[in-house]
Amino acid sequence: MPVMAISYRDLFDVNLKYLDFIVTKTLVIHQYLHGIKSSGDSVESEVRELLRRVVPARFRVTHGYIVSASNAAEEPSVSPQVDVIIVDTLVPHSLWTVDDSQGVEIVPIEAVVAIIEVKRTLTEKALTEAALHLQKIRDRVGVEKYSNSGYLPGGVTIGAALTSPYRSNPLFGIFGIIGDPWLIDAPSERFKELVKSTDIEDKVPLELDMILSLDGTLVATADSGSSNYQPHHVRVTGEVYPVNESSARAGHAPRQALAFGLGFLLAYLDKSCGRMANIVGYFFNDHLMDEKKA
Repeated sequence: MPVMAISYRDLFDVNLKYLDFIVTKTLVIHQYLHGIKSSGDSVESEVRELLRRVVPARFRVTHGYIVSASNAAEEPSVSPQVDVIIVDTLVPHSLWTVDDSQGVEIVPIEAVVAIIEVKRTLTEKALTEAALHLQKIRDRVGVEKYSNSGYLPGGVTIGAALTSPYRSNPLFGIFGIIGDPWLIDAPSERFKELVKSTDIEDKVPLELDMILSLDGTLVATADSGSSNYQPHHVRVTGEVYPVNESSARAGHAPRQALAFGLGFLLAYLDKSCGRMANIVGYFFNDHLMDEKKA
């Protein structure tokens, strides 16, 4: 009997079935076991596991805290806790682990290539909270989105003469399991409203790159007038970035939004890399040596 060739579509649908499992699992925890925190933790864990299946081996998916050191005299800044951090393993990418059982790590800002907040259902409230949290992370440790510095993998700094250099400006994203009607009915408009909500006094609006609900809604940056998606590795101050969407409203299947969303993330990582860590600032810091400052 001839063996039927398996299709790429069938293989991709395995991921969709896995997502159905995540939705059911978190629903049971949330509704029947009354574990709101457990539900959230489960969603974050499952999203990290999904991304580990997708991202190239050069990168690692983790969670915890991002730290940034200016010099040895100043105490390093520590971000609020981050649901998903993707780091480049070709540079120093983990300073230490806080909780071995939970895998909570302290990672240097120089290694970070993506920062993602995770919510089970992408309601207006959840998305706004996630955007403001990303903004706090950015401001606390000085995440750069406008640097034109070019690098080679391994964190080697290169001059401006080389074309298509790698960049070290991390992606900002919000992922969820379920898209709320508030998002699904008008993804592009909601994306813009969300960015505008972070335009508050003395704060630079969040440079959000993508929102993805794994049940079938994606909205991400795009070239002006294009139907495609375009990662912007170097932002320009004050420039408004157009977005594109894939959703049930546009007649797209969940498969398409998931494929486009993961493809957008991989396209961003494809031209991203970490840079050399400030080892002196992290390990020879005056605040570690001087007992009076402790």
